[in-house]
Amino acid sequence: RFASGSLAIENLRVPTGSVSPYSDFQVTLQVRNRSDSRVEDILVNAIGGDALLPKTPAMQQIRTLAPGEAKEIQFTFFARDGIEAKNHPLEIRVEPLHGGSTNDVVIQYTGILVGDTGGGGTPKIIIDQYRIPTDYVEAGSSFPLTLSFFNTHTGEAVRNIRISLSS
Repeated sequence: RFASGSLAIENLRVPTGSVSPYSDFQVTLQVRNRSDSRVEDILVNAIGGDALLPKTPAMQQIRTLAPGEAKEIQFTFFARDGIEAKNHPLEIRVEPLHGGSTNDVVIQYTGILVGDTGGGGTPKIIIDQYRIPTDYVEAGSSFPLTLSFFNTHTGEAVRNIRISLSS
């Protein structure tokens, strides 16, 4: 178990152009210990769903990270044949190997463009990251929530966004 906010995903690198079905591509990232103490038994998981399939183990373990230390992790994926040409989500999760709360999990989403979409289509916005810095949220009371949004379209900007949150 490690303290909430002690780990960060940095320098996430994915293909900048589109990838073809059955061709390999790499996803590289760094996991950094931002705390003042050693962190042990960290699990890094890359989840591509049914569209992006791993060629290397999708779960990798980091035994230990000293304060301020960063460890580079690399995954190799390929896009399944016959999937829709679009930007497919890839989830990166960093969490304790043995238990812990949901606040201990660092999640970052990115997109992998598969096939030639011709730059068309409707831009979509997905939640890239979210964070609730408490263990429990009491129903009916206010709580801090941090959201990060990502435009999945590679060629078109999104403007005039309205966001509504409800329970």
